[in-house]
Amino acid sequence: MAGLAARADEAMQRLYSMFPDRGPGVGLLLLRVDAAMVMLLDPEGAWLVFGGPWPMRLAWVAAVLLACGWLTPFALSLGLLLTLARLPEPAGWVVLGLLLSVLLLGPGAYSLDARRYGRRVLRRPPRD
Repeated sequence: MAGLAARADEAMQRLYSMFPDRGPGVGLLLLRVDAAMVMLLDPEGAWLVFGGPWPMRLAWVAAVLLACGWLTPFALSLGLLLTLARLPEPAGWVVLGLLLSVLLLGPGAYSLDARRYGRRVLRRPPRD
């Protein structure tokens, strides 16, 4: 029975095990906002590879989600896919590095993901 409980705990492990606050949290907030801003630096040239207005709209959606820290893994995945078109130019490598950094570090405590999915203390009422 103890082995089953241990496996259930492993299955419940989140993608990001902690949401740092204070200095590291502010640093992650700045990293997310910088990544979102750099994603939108070249609104015309980089997206001509895909063609049409949809890639730019998707980039805006990914940038807003990333800056707010909401649905961060989805926003990062979308941003990484859209960034593949920018890799021939130097800005594409910068965006790729920023997005991968946020992906590996997590959104931080100052994000909507931390508010929604962050760690909580569960208290059980005492038995009578």
